[in-house]
Order: sequence, then C-alpha cells, then structure tokens
Amino acid sequence: TGPPCFSGRDGDVDYETCEAFCDEKFSEHCTLCKCRACGWCAAMLEAAVTQPTGEACTALDQHDTSVLDCQGFCDVQFRASHCSQCKCKGCTWCACASMEHVDEGDTRFEQCASWCEEEFYAAHCSWCACKNCDFCRLGPACTPTLPGDAEHKQCDAFCEPRYADAHCILCKCSLCPFCAEWAPAAAIKAPQHASVGGFNAAV
Repeated sequence: TGPPCFSGRDGDVDYETCEAFCDEKFSEHCTLCKCRACGWCAAMLEAAVTQPTGEACTALDQHDTSVLDCQGFCDVQFRASHCSQCKCKGCTWCACASMEHVDEGDTRFEQCASWCEEEFYAAHCSWCACKNCDFCRLGPACTPTLPGDAEHKQCDAFCEPRYADAHCILCKCSLCPFCAEWAPAAAIKAPQHASVGGFNAAV
C-alpha cells in the first residue's frame, strides 16, 4: 500500500493509491485517497496557483477576503471546506471541472447554493453551484443495508454488474449505471400456468 492518507470521504481508503476509475478529466478525484497517487494528481496539486489577482469574490465571513486568493494554508485534502472561502478559491483545484451550465449563469467554482436540493440530485449536481453540497459530494443520504455499507448513495469501485443482485441493494453501489437497469430476481414474476386441453401452458 501507499503512504497514509485521509480524505474524510465515505468509502475512501486510508492510503494513497491510483485506482482504475480515477480520471484526470475530473479534478475532484484528486481529493480522494483512491486517486491521490495518480501522476496527474501530483502535477495538479503542485500547480495550485491563483487565478488573476484582484478578481472580486463574495467573502464567506468577516475573516475571509474579498478577492480570489490561494493562501498557504489552503489544502486540496480539505477542498470541500477550503474552496468555499475566497482565501482558497483562487487555487486551481477549486475551479469547477464541469461547466455545462455556464451559459445559464452557473458559477465558476463549486458551491452549495440555497436553491440546491437533494430531491433533485441528478439535475442539481450537474451544476457547479451545487457541487459542494454534501449530497453532491458524498451522494444522497441512504440507509445502510448491511454492516460496512455507506450512508450515502455511491458507485464504489468494487461494484460489479455481474454481482448486481448482491451489490445493487447496497447504498455504496446504488448510483452505478447498471443498478439503474437492475431488477431484483424476486421481482421478476414467474409465468403463470393454466391447463389448456390437458396441457400446462404459460399465460
């Protein structure tokens, strides 16, 4: 295993590694210990520079700044909390990786706007304005099915389509695409039979 690591994310590992699902197109993957050892994550963390200085920013509180910055204490390991502050929003790893709604007035940084709602998880979590909400970062709240299951809906790396009957009942696999199409074996109705001319026939 790699060096010790702590991300504070449900379902993450406690050491640095680079799992198969890690993708450099999603900078948020580098906040996970599961991806921290990927070469492109190291480069991204080293490149934590500020956006152009002087750009206005709405301060989080009276201790925050009113311009974008990337101060020395800012740490990608605490991205969720640090990137809510103007003091850190200038760090490259705070920029939102998905800007599909930019023409609709979306933000350039991940936030948790007051209008974001867990009920509309699929739609709202595609907006940078909502990506910093707990239900977007961790997944919607979920009641664990078994000991060791997550408390949020996820698509963990261990989830596999071939084990759908076992995995898709778990919170940690419930957001996997193959689970959206899965139906429990018990829910598939067996064909009913009726006697037709002395023979049993499915109806």
